[in-house]
Amino acid sequence: MNTPQLTRSMLLQPELAFTSLRAQPRFAFPLLLLVGLTLASIGAYFSQVDPAWLQTQLLAPVGDKAQDGVPVLSLQALAITSVVGALIALVGGRLLEGGYYFLAGRATRIDFPFHQWLALACWASLPLLLLPMLSVGMLVVYPSGQILQEQLNALALNELFFHASPDSPWYVLLNSLSVLHPWSWWLSAVGVKTWSGRGWAFSLAFALIPWLLVYGVWALVVGL
Repeated sequence: MNTPQLTRSMLLQPELAFTSLRAQPRFAFPLLLLVGLTLASIGAYFSQVDPAWLQTQLLAPVGDKAQDGVPVLSLQALAITSVVGALIALVGGRLLEGGYYFLAGRATRIDFPFHQWLALACWASLPLLLLPMLSVGMLVVYPSGQILQEQLNALALNELFFHASPDSPWYVLLNSLSVLHPWSWWLSAVGVKTWSGRGWAFSLAFALIPWLLVYGVWALVVGL
């Protein structure tokens, strides 16, 4: 399959897409597209956000008495921090995910090279492309620029269900998860099942264990 065919099949017939990737693994397109769209959404946000309003919102959890001793970051510094954070999360996250699949595959006798597992991790994240596109759409709804960056993720669990405030310990965790993540995790399980020939129970466990550990430990730390 060429890239457009692979993209369409990943969303509609993922088994066929992963069969193609098994023969010709490649990961650059979905990874670069996700990074590019995310950086574009960050640029759009910081070009539109109200700087004075944003500083007020960021300092609000500190309290009026402590604000004098808190350094104020420039809009440029905030944008650079967001870009670096996005690159670490997207590229580093896919590399770690591919590394986990590689090691877990060795342990369970599913012997594929690292770059093939990286292809699975990158293509399974394809549904997450909707998040930066929706973020740009949210900027149209808030032309004044008075919106926090986390609120651009209209499909985040926090925005849809929990509505935790920025000073809540659950705020970052609930904003890091969206209703699209289960779709991505399910695609990972489909890929494992297609490549390994094992059953659904094994494939789901193989794909979900790292995410259950990450978010389970994170929730435990926040809860304590």
